[in-house]
Amino acid sequence: CVVMQRLPASQMLDQRLRIEQSGGPPVTLEEISALARHLGRFHKRTRSSPRHAHLGGLETWRTNWEENFAQVQSELGQTITDEAYKQLKHQVFDFMRKHRSKLMARVNAKKVRNGHGDLRCEHISLGTPLQIIDCIEFNERFRWADVANDVAFLLMDLCAFGRPDLAKLLWADWQDTWGERGAQPLIAFYLCYRAFVRGKVLGFRLRESHLEATA
Repeated sequence: CVVMQRLPASQMLDQRLRIEQSGGPPVTLEEISALARHLGRFHKRTRSSPRHAHLGGLETWRTNWEENFAQVQSELGQTITDEAYKQLKHQVFDFMRKHRSKLMARVNAKKVRNGHGDLRCEHISLGTPLQIIDCIEFNERFRWADVANDVAFLLMDLCAFGRPDLAKLLWADWQDTWGERGAQPLIAFYLCYRAFVRGKVLGFRLRESHLEATA
């Protein structure tokens, strides 16, 4: 028997941001800075592994992107236009070709670690103590990644909530706590990947018959 205690919904970051959008008290810079430092310390404690390092490498990136592009083909004209799909596909593979050495340098420097895998606002409680839940346990390919790619999911989510200023602060403070800024040339690529995954999941949800077209 497992007894669980539900975290207060009012303290979850996604709900705080929605309350803010409705005119309620805003998420503070101090809260985001504390979250960034918490994540930075978490990533410092996570382990690297020669057996899993390839999961942050170029071949895994190719596999992930090929899988993503294949899975959204049925959504063309709905969640993404044909033109945007073709342009993004070209730019993604061109980026990987041009920046192969940068991506592999992250692997060689042991930046690929056993992280969270699904760092979204709905998985973060800003209560006391600060808590992060629901890491991905079922798929090592999604959980083992460059730590900067791990945090990129949250950066993207904050931008989707209309708070790029919070994303910028979190990125700066996370880098300071983590202790290096070597991922800076790759962060736009990581953000693009996380945003595409978000769009893909939206497409999956829209296929569900019980959802209205406006959901």
